[in-house]
Amino acid sequence: MRILATLAVSVVASAVLQSGSAAGLYSYGPDGASGRQEVDYARIPRILAADALYLAFDGSSSADNRIVRYSGPGQSSTLLALGDKALPSAMAFDGAALFFYSADAPGTIQRLPSGGTPSLFVQEDVVADLVADTTNLYALTVTGNLVAHPLAGGAPHVLGTGLAGARRLAADDAALYVAAAGLAPTDGRIIRLQKSDGVARDVATKQASPVAIAVVASGVYWANAGDGSVMRARRK
Repeated sequence: MRILATLAVSVVASAVLQSGSAAGLYSYGPDGASGRQEVDYARIPRILAADALYLAFDGSSSADNRIVRYSGPGQSSTLLALGDKALPSAMAFDGAALFFYSADAPGTIQRLPSGGTPSLFVQEDVVADLVADTTNLYALTVTGNLVAHPLAGGAPHVLGTGLAGARRLAADDAALYVAAAGLAPTDGRIIRLQKSDGVARDVATKQASPVAIAVVASGVYWANAGDGSVMRARRK
């Protein structure tokens, strides 16, 4: 897998999903075997693995840009035609609705219920990534802030600040994991922050510009753009 050519990476139960500059979605099994899962005349800059796959499609023209729900070969449907609106740079799913960040000024996080129309959830600084659980929507901003927005409404809570080079976000039941590229080529960090109080610790340091991260039962995985490596650490 060439990380520098990859537009999006996600991990599901038994496979790594990848999209790249060649149009389509690919899966990589535990044995390294791969196969194209979906072909489209578009790039896929973001993949979200939830109850299905949610794909941000960058079409051949702005009129083709859309958010697609994909549940298997030949089983896809357009949830939202974006037209000339910006493609989502981040997406999350809370079990009932899809949340996505729109960079159209002003930047907003939109909520898209199944079979419904999008509505404003909250205005937010430029968002690098989103993660949701049953209580909060967590937003990681490019300015290095990690903010918990209660799904039921109410004041947001800042869990972390100063996360230099913040790129991507992942979560398990107890914690959030940030891939931060840092301010130098080998100054990247993988940071674990408790959901309850924001207490942070480093999972890994001196990484070569981490740009993707996923958390599964077997550990924390991330991809480094600087040297093309894919790394793993145990969850602690």
